[in-house]
Amino acid sequence: MRWTHPILLAGMAAFVTLVLGQAPVLAQDAPDVPAGPGVITGRVLHAATGEPVPDAEVVVYALTDTGVPGLRRTRSAADGSYRFEGISNAPGISYLLGGRYAGVPFPGARVRFIPGANETSADIRVTELTDDPAEIEVTANEFQILRDAQGLRVLQVIEFTNRGAQTYSVAPDARNGARPAVTATIPASASGFQMPLGVIPDGIVRNDGRIAYFGPIYPGVHDLSWTFSLAGETDSDEGERFVLEGETPAGAPIRLLIPEGLGRIDAPGWEGASEPHLADGRAHDRYDRDGGRYRVEFVLPPAVVDADAVRITEAQVILDLDDVVMNVRETLTLESTRAGVVMGTEAVPLLRMPLPEDATDIRFGTDAAGVQLIPHPDGGLAGIGSTGPGTFQVEVRYRRTVDSVPIAFTYTAVEALPSLSIFVGDTGEWALSSGRLH
Repeated sequence: MRWTHPILLAGMAAFVTLVLGQAPVLAQDAPDVPAGPGVITGRVLHAATGEPVPDAEVVVYALTDTGVPGLRRTRSAADGSYRFEGISNAPGISYLLGGRYAGVPFPGARVRFIPGANETSADIRVTELTDDPAEIEVTANEFQILRDAQGLRVLQVIEFTNRGAQTYSVAPDARNGARPAVTATIPASASGFQMPLGVIPDGIVRNDGRIAYFGPIYPGVHDLSWTFSLAGETDSDEGERFVLEGETPAGAPIRLLIPEGLGRIDAPGWEGASEPHLADGRAHDRYDRDGGRYRVEFVLPPAVVDADAVRITEAQVILDLDDVVMNVRETLTLESTRAGVVMGTEAVPLLRMPLPEDATDIRFGTDAAGVQLIPHPDGGLAGIGSTGPGTFQVEVRYRRTVDSVPIAFTYTAVEALPSLSIFVGDTGEWALSSGRLH
């Protein structure tokens, strides 16, 4: 499931890059962490030797029940220790910890307080730095093709491994003439370049269609991903013609994933797989080739916008109740009934999900790469983008404050449902207003 809630999209490394790498912005915008009797302690240590790291910046970022983040900073003492006092020990709050060493951010841990506990701890381990990318190997490149209302959307993922014990990083003022760890090119005509969280990391340098990455890259396996759009040229016979071309690091294979039924593909030099490839739960045609320069042409029929092409086949609701809050998780299974690709726009979405007016801490996602969830003008969420034949799922999680007992929950659907399941986790008593539920 691809979550659109920003913190759920970010891994620990992305979190540290955002919080420590964008410090002036977040320090200004984020409030302090929630107050309480809790204490978080730990040490900043060298990963290789276990030696303490004094005077390192340490940050704690709170993921609260209300969805409003909190941020606090401190520095490590001479023995590498740090301490955050006077913070909430509520079990529902997660705290992300990270540190900065030699100007480079390092991920720490995600911690919660055990119910009834006032103290928890986590160490932050850092490595020495190198500006030599010799230990970094690009292992794979993947292009996933998506249809959207503006034309063709491309999701590119580059997978790579740092096999060394040091963190690769080149400071901005030292990049002129330095060798980047990862390079790629995208079409000069590409537009709408985006990276996860909508933030381009400081280590990314874009120059025309060339992309270079200068870190930080920690030891281990990583990936970079971005999306961009391609505009088409009208083809009077078959629809619109799109060209995807560029260059990836030599030696690493390239995968091209295209939804079945997208259109006509001209991919000289690529080898087509004999069986469909599943990506995000959907069948795709797969093409492979060696790394280096590549070119693919697509001729796509006009996009079809059909409000009735996607139907809900199953709805599932899970309610988790206590004396203060109701946690709700709604999951819809949907099916596209058209033979080809169908589009959803803001005016004619693929689906609608009404939500209660008092819903808070809303998080949502989908396992369909071409589908996005956005707020609907009439309330709730709407699905836009593209989908091919088959099924996909959409999931929404939110909270509702419990003001009184008994607690009422009303489920609203915009169409008749073949199947609705509601699961309730509670120690109290509950009653049904529908004889069809059991």
